[in-house]
Amino acid sequence: MSANDAAADTTGNEELKRLAENFQSDDADVIIRAGGVDFATYKFILSHASTIFKDMFTLPRNEAAQEGLPVVEVTEDAQTIHNLLSFLHYNTEDPDLSDLCAIHRILLASRKYDIAKLKTRIAKRLQAKAPENPARVFAIAYHAMLPDVVRIAAQHTLSVERSELILSFTPENHSISAEVFQNLIRYHTLCGEVAQAQLGAQQASNVCTGMPSDWSWFGCAECQPPTLECPGGSSLVRLRLQGSKKSRSLEVYPKKWWLDYLAYLGEKLKVQPASVDFADRDLLQRCSHVSSKCATCGPRAIPDLMKFAGLLEARVKSAVANVELKLDDNDFMI
Repeated sequence: MSANDAAADTTGNEELKRLAENFQSDDADVIIRAGGVDFATYKFILSHASTIFKDMFTLPRNEAAQEGLPVVEVTEDAQTIHNLLSFLHYNTEDPDLSDLCAIHRILLASRKYDIAKLKTRIAKRLQAKAPENPARVFAIAYHAMLPDVVRIAAQHTLSVERSELILSFTPENHSISAEVFQNLIRYHTLCGEVAQAQLGAQQASNVCTGMPSDWSWFGCAECQPPTLECPGGSSLVRLRLQGSKKSRSLEVYPKKWWLDYLAYLGEKLKVQPASVDFADRDLLQRCSHVSSKCATCGPRAIPDLMKFAGLLEARVKSAVANVELKLDDNDFMI
């Protein structure tokens, strides 16, 4: 054994001993052994939290003994059992579960030993990680049978471009089937299609309430027939705006720069259905730049687009929120 290997073994042994330091009470009545580490604890605490341990201590067992205490050997690693016991003991601090792998392991342990309250607590910690690691949280939640967290994580994947999501590899990929991952991709794709559909010119125009003159891309007299040569850039696309109950619908010819704005957002939302900035200043200026050539509607373009962006974003979010992630209920039945 090299000096480096010996040093690593020494460090590892010291770490294992540290894990057991808080669980060496003289009045303990059971030892949980995990990964070669003995944790002295109490049957009452374990039985109160876990139906599995309660049944285990009720049934007669031929148990090994350590210093006169029964020993229960478990298959989990020492760090996971340390974390689990730390949550259950009132006189120990909750462990730092910043690592998703550690969260995954303790979730599986809490499910295995039927510690419902702990599973609920850890599920909240997992859910808090969804915005920054949606694909990993999705896989962990699915494996740990947490359908509510699965749905929330799936929603957060919409902030990731679909190509990146497809090519992503996480340590938890092996925890879910290819079919489950394909369902996630299908959900992402459908959300993109729904979002993009809201940006069709006719669909988007329905957001523009009031009179055409209230919106610079509809209301400039220079843009409408018979003169289609507005210096701000007109289009030959004809839309029908719905009037109020007392007025008839109106035909309008929107500015090309407004259509360009919709087209850009639509392509972006198709592959990334969430976290797209509808009111990005650079985008608004780039799309409406040509409008500055028109003295009539040019000065109104940016303010009108800012207002429109908020209304449009709300409509897109509402439409995407109605898309349902397909889950197999059998995957979440114990």
